[in-house]
Amino acid sequence: MVKHVSQKDFEKKIFRHSSKDLVKRVGYNYTTSETNQIKTEMSRRLIEAIEKFNKNSSEQTQKMLTLTKWIIGLTIVLGIFGIIQIAPQITKIFSMIRW
Repeated sequence: MVKHVSQKDFEKKIFRHSSKDLVKRVGYNYTTSETNQIKTEMSRRLIEAIEKFNKNSSEQTQKMLTLTKWIIGLTIVLGIFGIIQIAPQITKIFSMIRW
């Protein structure tokens, strides 16, 4: 026999259950209204999780872009230092060549 509780009590109980437990409860003999409330709560939690994932993903992407810019900058600096170190050697070699 299915025990029916008041609407407010049922709504309060939904929030206490884990998401896995809500999935299991969809198949129970609840009224259509109660089943719809469970499905609505499951959808709300799913949307909340997706939004959290999107936020974290965006933050990670921004960090990766910043790191990439730093790597590009450091590569350019190292290239300039390499040219500065090689340039005297090249001029020395050219000065030794007699045309």
